[in-house]
This record gives sequence, structure tokens and C-alpha cells, in this order.
Amino acid sequence: MGTEKKIKILLADDNKSDLKLALFALEDLNIDAKIDYAKDGADLLSLLFPGDQTEAYVLPDLILLDLELPKVHGLELLTIIRNNEKTDMIPIIILSSTESEESIRQSYAHGANCFIQKPIDFFEFGRVLEGIIRFWVHG
Repeated sequence: MGTEKKIKILLADDNKSDLKLALFALEDLNIDAKIDYAKDGADLLSLLFPGDQTEAYVLPDLILLDLELPKVHGLELLTIIRNNEKTDMIPIIILSSTESEESIRQSYAHGANCFIQKPIDFFEFGRVLEGIIRFWVHG
């Protein structure tokens, strides 16, 4: 994967351990990526839609989204992102610890591209992340 362009990933998760796991996994896989981190739903929205800031935020190539975020829930975020022409085509992968059929169904109904249960194991997380990037970013 060394010759592809540097990719930009936006990880929205209130668990900082998941951010560290993603950073370690990308480093271990030797994937040239920049990860921006949103600690809650409001933080994610302020990154994607910065308002009147002079320097516009460069949109990510991929969003990894936890559903159970503080301030703004993941399903609401999906609706907002999908209903804005600036962000509606960004692939959004739900990474959630839930196995709830209803959460999975609702995620797809609100515009998620993929729903993956979060792996706890570091090496499995790395394999999942590599698969996501290969499929959704590098095709």
C-alpha cells in the first residue's frame, strides 16, 4: 500500500483507547494515513462543518463512527452528514461494540456504508482496519 496517496480518516469515538488502537494498527500496517479524532458528536460536527473559520477543514476520505457518542448520537450524525451535499458521499463505517440487530438496521437506514462490531484484540482490529481502508479508500 506504500504508493497510494496519504489518506485522511476521521475517527469519532468517546473511547480514547480506540484512537490509540487505530493509530498503532495503522503504524503496524505501514498505512500512510492521518487520523483526526472527535471525542463526541458535537466535536465531529464542528470538524465537518466549521462555520465561518477562515481555513476550511479538509474533509476526510473515510469516517469511522461509534454510535454511542455523547452530545449527538451516531444515528443523528449519520442523518446530518448524509443530508449535506458537502459530506453525503464520504464513506461512513460504524464501529460499534453492540451486536443489536436494531442498531445495525438503524445504522443502514440512516446511511451507514458498513457496520462492523469493534474487535477487542489489537491484531484483529488491525486486520479489520486494513480491510476497511483497502475496500473503502483504495478500492
